[in-house]
Amino acid sequence: MSSYPGPCFCMMNRAASFCILLTCLLLAGCLHSVRLPDAADSQAVRAGEKAIVLFRHQSVYDSKTRETLGTYPMEGFGFEMACLDDDDKPLAPVILLSSPSEQARKEGWAYLVLKPGGYYLAVARAGADQNPPATVRVSTLGRWGHLSDTSIDLDRTWWFHVPPGSGVVYIGSFSNGCRTGRGIFGNLIDRCTEVAVRDETEPARAVAAARFSEYGPLRVSLVKEYQPALEIPGETLRGMRWGGLAYDAQIRPLFPEAPSSADMHPNARGDELYPMGFTVTAGREIVFPDWRKKALLGAVTMGGLIDDVRDLGGGYPPGAIATAYLLFYLPPAALVGAVAGDWKDRKWKPCAERILREVSEARPLKRAEEAWLSAVPPGSGRLLPSADGDDGLISTAARDRLRSVLKFEVTRVSLMECGPDDSVSLDMAFRWRLWDAASRDLLQERIVVFGNPAGRAANASFYASRPWENFLTALPACRPMEQLCTEQGYAEFRQELQQGIREAVMHVLGQ
Repeated sequence: MSSYPGPCFCMMNRAASFCILLTCLLLAGCLHSVRLPDAADSQAVRAGEKAIVLFRHQSVYDSKTRETLGTYPMEGFGFEMACLDDDDKPLAPVILLSSPSEQARKEGWAYLVLKPGGYYLAVARAGADQNPPATVRVSTLGRWGHLSDTSIDLDRTWWFHVPPGSGVVYIGSFSNGCRTGRGIFGNLIDRCTEVAVRDETEPARAVAAARFSEYGPLRVSLVKEYQPALEIPGETLRGMRWGGLAYDAQIRPLFPEAPSSADMHPNARGDELYPMGFTVTAGREIVFPDWRKKALLGAVTMGGLIDDVRDLGGGYPPGAIATAYLLFYLPPAALVGAVAGDWKDRKWKPCAERILREVSEARPLKRAEEAWLSAVPPGSGRLLPSADGDDGLISTAARDRLRSVLKFEVTRVSLMECGPDDSVSLDMAFRWRLWDAASRDLLQERIVVFGNPAGRAANASFYASRPWENFLTALPACRPMEQLCTEQGYAEFRQELQQGIREAVMHVLGQ
């Protein structure tokens, strides 16, 4: 069994959806198997490189329990998952599941073999394959929900942590209820409840003891809410398109604001977390817009007018208009786009080099450390070295009798296109994790972004593949490159860097 979700990334354009659907059809006979981990996975689990992640998958149809594992299509609900440690990998569907025994399969027990780390989990209700839809996916948000007469009810999303050296980890029991009644035979789904999570630790211990005892005792790391449920009024719906796997809703506004989750901040637990140790680290260097790719894409899609060849009319096989586009428009347009993109890369190279110097001189890590020290209560925060990694960081905090430790990481600093005339805005992503120093449990994990809504709209596919990024209410300006590449523009850029860091720190601390 693969240790990571399936090979097709869940990008909700038609080509990717077709890829996912085709993969599911090919795997119809092996979507679920009764098997124990193979020799390679067993060795990796014993070495602490991977862990067996155990959970339960159950559905109730018309008040009757229904087997959901080993069926095609999966009757009940599906998962999409991403590892928060792999920022360059977008959300992907979980296609392959295994059960440790036939009896466990009938009871809904399944497992994945995953590497240690933090994971984002989105759950899709049943009904994505039916018409009219019970289930809908909003592509700009990368989230699943249910379409009713009056609203789109987006389901909450989850996160869980696989601790290093865990052996076997239980993350929860997932279940939902569905009502049928539509269709000629009355067997089509009318509506399903949002998938709920229950704690069934004791039954999970029994399954683990019976089938996974060689990997040590069961460790419990239940999923927690990452993003709250969200209701979008039905009148904001601008149209739906069949994407091969689900209905894809287009809404206005593109990015409705979700209410803050009750447990979004470290102090939401109500526990005494101070004295707290903290550390600040950085991820990748600053990233600039790919002018060549943007120009090429704009040229071949006629400025974004074409999303699919079928939009030109004629269906498949393509009609005369689509044939003319492919034969006469596409080749010269691609050449013009590539040339235009290369010209922009050369034009803005001196400005890009200056921006890199500005980021270096602004010393964002130092500014973040200062922001933390000024935000926490006097004498309750202590800066810890990050060179020893997460394990060393937690051990240092426990040795120094700190109650908790928070790691704040600047994972992305980039310029995003946000409008005409090569307009760009600052885009900064921050990941924070909070551990209990004594138990070593990961209590909270979030990724927040300081960015401009116009930049988010202009790069919707990029953000939709990272739905775990929550945007801060404060935002940087969107300005043309001609304005940015001046002494005043550089000074404003430095100020926005510092503002973004302060805003992220204040958000994490709930201030």
